[in-house]
Amino acid sequence: MLSRARALVAGAVGLAVYATPAIASAGPQWHLGLSPGGCYVRESDAAGWAWCGSLSGHALFLRTRDRDFGLGPYVRFQAVLDNSVSASAGASALVPLSPTFPFILSAGVMGDRRGGALHPGVDVSLFWGPSSYNFHSSYSMANGLLVGLQRTWGTTPATTLALGAQLDLALAVIPFIALYEVLRGPPER
Repeated sequence: MLSRARALVAGAVGLAVYATPAIASAGPQWHLGLSPGGCYVRESDAAGWAWCGSLSGHALFLRTRDRDFGLGPYVRFQAVLDNSVSASAGASALVPLSPTFPFILSAGVMGDRRGGALHPGVDVSLFWGPSSYNFHSSYSMANGLLVGLQRTWGTTPATTLALGAQLDLALAVIPFIALYEVLRGPPER
């Protein structure tokens, strides 16, 4: 009778361990994105639209699932065709108003090379698009719409409004991975 009770207890403990979900750790989630688009640039003497693009990266902490807020640093490099090149860095906050389509608000300081001089300024941007928490890796793809506003001061102050589509850098790599797989051929079995 005692061995039957031990077997039942052991079976119950084994079932409880098997049915208990694994605890996920909150590691940082990061992504890199390319954002081609258009920029409206207003300087002291002129204003107009130009092609522009940026390369940005975010690392978001404090998240363990899609519905969690996230905070972390960002870095962005932006170029406006025939006008300027800038670099900015600051903080980002992921706001999951929708778990699948969150907003990422970023704000920071920047340096802008325009007209042969370096101008200090501020950079603010808002990203919206699918960016879910990746339970299997620290890299989380993020594609969507990006709106950015940059304001610089100095000898030629300027305001730049950027509108673009953010494409995750992983999308740019996929054709090269596919080409490698075609050239490599089928695996040996």
